[in-house]
Amino acid sequence: MAAGLSSSSALVCTSAVATMVAMCRRGRATAEWPKCIGLDRTLLAELCTASERFVGTESGGMDQAISVLGQAGYAKHIEFNPLRTRNVSLPKSASWIVTHTLVESHKQRTAATNYNKRVVECRLAAILLARAAGKDDVRVKTLYDVQRETGKPLPEMIELVFQTLHKEPYTIDELEKLLAGETGDVAPLGSDEYMYGLRQGARVIDETRKQQGTLLLYQRSLHCYTEAMRVADFQRVCSRAQ
Repeated sequence: MAAGLSSSSALVCTSAVATMVAMCRRGRATAEWPKCIGLDRTLLAELCTASERFVGTESGGMDQAISVLGQAGYAKHIEFNPLRTRNVSLPKSASWIVTHTLVESHKQRTAATNYNKRVVECRLAAILLARAAGKDDVRVKTLYDVQRETGKPLPEMIELVFQTLHKEPYTIDELEKLLAGETGDVAPLGSDEYMYGLRQGARVIDETRKQQGTLLLYQRSLHCYTEAMRVADFQRVCSRAQ
């Protein structure tokens, strides 16, 4: 639908729920979905996330998690690996506005140059940040992994981005040289050594190389860490309002 309002995730989640309700009614189950077929809501959210990846997008799980696990009157603090959530009580006096910009974003059609590319940028930024912090980058797949391995609070992670990554876009050749280090030996950037677990990682690297494109590692990692800080700040504000 390309509506920019979690439309693909909404379609996946509602389809999953509708299918389960039909199965439960057909079997005359007494339990509510998804328990009537042996699932809990957390597993359902994870299955919905995984299903979107089969259409060629490196989907995250935030939209699916809130669609399946959301509760009226609460925001959700969502964390991953494993998926876990906790309720955040919303101030009763607050008003919430949901807007549609009318700008279409065809996530699947432009995945290799937009949506999936951002996931690859985060992966490569995480590897470089882990190395700069003296940590084993083999254990690192996400920017959160770097924070967990280093034990640094978010302000220090942001400082690490400033110290390690440059604002100018990275080329594929530059990244391969950086990852080769002093030995000069490096696996192809699209190989499992760097793109493990990313179904579309190699395609993104190939398309970027073919188009002589670049990757925004500084901007992507800075956005993720500052967004995480804003989430924590919002949660504190909500707590004080109670």
